[in-house]
Amino acid sequence: MLKYVSCKMSFFTASTLLGYIAIPLAVSLVVFCAFVTSRDVIPVITVPGTFHFYFLNFLVLFFSFNMLFNFICASTFSKRLGTGMTKGVGGWRGCLNPTTVASPETLAELERIASEGLQYNATQRRMRLLEDPKRFCLVCLRLKAPREYHCKVCGVCVCKMDHHCPFVNNCIDVENNRYFFLFIVWLGIGTFLDFTIPGYAYLTQRRYEQRVEALLYSRRGPQSVRAPYGAKGAQLTTFPVFLALVFTGTIFVCMLLFLYTGGRAMLTNTTLIEHAVVEDKIEYVYQSTQYAYRSPYDLGPWRNVIEMFRTPGDPVVSYLLQEERATPLRLQSFAQYCRLVWCRVLTVGWVALPPTLRPADHDGMHYPTFDSEIRGESEEMRLVVS
Repeated sequence: MLKYVSCKMSFFTASTLLGYIAIPLAVSLVVFCAFVTSRDVIPVITVPGTFHFYFLNFLVLFFSFNMLFNFICASTFSKRLGTGMTKGVGGWRGCLNPTTVASPETLAELERIASEGLQYNATQRRMRLLEDPKRFCLVCLRLKAPREYHCKVCGVCVCKMDHHCPFVNNCIDVENNRYFFLFIVWLGIGTFLDFTIPGYAYLTQRRYEQRVEALLYSRRGPQSVRAPYGAKGAQLTTFPVFLALVFTGTIFVCMLLFLYTGGRAMLTNTTLIEHAVVEDKIEYVYQSTQYAYRSPYDLGPWRNVIEMFRTPGDPVVSYLLQEERATPLRLQSFAQYCRLVWCRVLTVGWVALPPTLRPADHDGMHYPTFDSEIRGESEEMRLVVS
């Protein structure tokens, strides 16, 4: 038993140390690729001082800033309710080193939420709840909030835990999930551009050099082949450019998988942990009742996106939600439909694109549910369970 406990503690320690190494490594990788592109690629494929030269350098700075900003925010911010009233609880279960203790008001609210969920019978719990209404954490010594799970690496319960990411050395939760998703979006787009544009120039220059070598001893001579990028073209085939292409190409392929899983979780308002629970409930509920199960937190793709990115008191989001509540379910004309789609696109751009340090619009205990939206409850009357 002691050997098993020692192995688990070593794994948790290794995960934490990996995060400390991954953070500076990721920052250095982004800076290296941006530096190589700006120094060795852009001055060769464009004329310095022209619009294309400044535009490509602007793109490099723009994507690098957004990648680093969201990466640092994802590794820095988190949402924790704290441990129980007994501080200093430790042990092998999670190498707990708590820094905060949940307030009496938080503990009382968790009790109220659990008692509210216990009012449902067994059938209603299977149909209308995502997890058991009363879950107790033996490490944090308190009740767990809805959608809250204990992370053995961080050693504390995490609000709306998605997974523990060793690359940001932090749990992806309700607070930094938006930063993590934007990080992989900007990283995916940035690596795609940083791979295709320099990659095309690299292949063009390599083909030119191969033709020169083939014609070196022929009658025509290498002078008959026109250099695509002039005398500076040799910079495109240097080792730093090749290494940057390998890095960006590999990262882009990996980001495709992350974008798929992250986009699916965002559109369904679930986490990686909840996705497995929802899949099991869909199969079980349908086999036993012939009814389709829907996660209580799934508000529809549009609202799910807003719930991830919205911040407290956002006037644009509040105005648009009020307008949609006043809009009939069936739009009367195509113009109304176009206006609705356009407003939604602008709202997503408003809440997702500008960098912000404002906290997420969730306290870690209360989340809007599909049933509460159908009943038309106000934002202040959100229910934790449906």
